Amino acid sequence: MKSVASTSILVVSILSMTLFLAGPTLAHFRVVSAQAGFGLFALGCLLGIPTGLAGVVMLFRSGAMPGGMVAVLGGIPALVLVYSLVGARG
Repeated sequence: MKSVASTSILVVSILSMTLFLAGPTLAHFRVVSAQAGFGLFALGCLLGIPTGLAGVVMLFRSGAMPGGMVAVLGGIPALVLVYSLVGARG
């Protein structure tokens, strides 16, 4: 049986991926302004940081369960954020 903490991590992880993808898509099709689309994208990236870390912890504690994998995938927006920050240095 899943704990409340792992279920909430999964929900936040899926929300992170949804915001990460929906922000630029909605801005591209002019459903929201460009600034609002970027805000959704940035919020998805920032939510991806703790969910990605929590997903790695879940993965090590319980093995390769589907919930842990989803939480790790929620960290993809955080990786994109870190990659863009490092790339902007040079």
